[in-house]
Amino acid sequence: MAHTHGSQACYNAFMIPLLLLFTGCAEPKEDLLTASFADPADVSRISKFRSCCGHDYSHKGEDNRSMKHYIHPDARFGVSNDEMPVYAPFDGRVSKIRTDTRELPCFDDTHGFQVFIRPDDQPGVFIKLFHVNPIVEEGQRVVAGEQVAWADVRECNSSDESQISEFPSSFDIALHRLNKSFPVFTQMTPDVWAEWAEADELSVVDETVIPAAERDADPCTDYWQECEAGMTGLWGNEDYPPWW
Repeated sequence: MAHTHGSQACYNAFMIPLLLLFTGCAEPKEDLLTASFADPADVSRISKFRSCCGHDYSHKGEDNRSMKHYIHPDARFGVSNDEMPVYAPFDGRVSKIRTDTRELPCFDDTHGFQVFIRPDDQPGVFIKLFHVNPIVEEGQRVVAGEQVAWADVRECNSSDESQISEFPSSFDIALHRLNKSFPVFTQMTPDVWAEWAEADELSVVDETVIPAAERDADPCTDYWQECEAGMTGLWGNEDYPPWW
């Protein structure tokens, strides 16, 4: 009997996380983000979920849209990778760290790293931070609000990539369950969202999302020229140029 009980316990320990991974239970819960991934005072503006910023980043039956958020730093951080802190938005574990594929010829380097963090109670969900300089290691446990990286906002001149840009780039954040993407700001606790709403003079969290039907009717065709319409644009930093 003891053997049977032990086998069942091992089975449950293996199967329950697996079931959570492949069922709706693993979808991001409301109030998932119990801390902010950055200080809103450090941010100049953000791109909306399903914007036409950057490049096509679409999943699960949607296409021609960017299903993540670009986070533009305040101009005071300059072109750096060790000045703007980035934080864990919930308690969890760093599941993966990998080198980013974007090249920065003017630095003879890639544009930082990608850091994946999974929440403790939702193994099928993860936050992905793009273009950051991590100060944590793969497998490390983190708590909400703990610094996990510096934003890598280095950039090369768009007309001559051998030269360093005068203005910083951005880092990005995406929320996933398997191959499906979700808006980040809609999963914040009310207190965390209030910090961003106050900084950006936003009234409702839906202002950070472009509805799927609206984007379906107007798919992205030019990710450089159409980006401005997909920015919140309310931080209004005169020292910051138009998107790239």
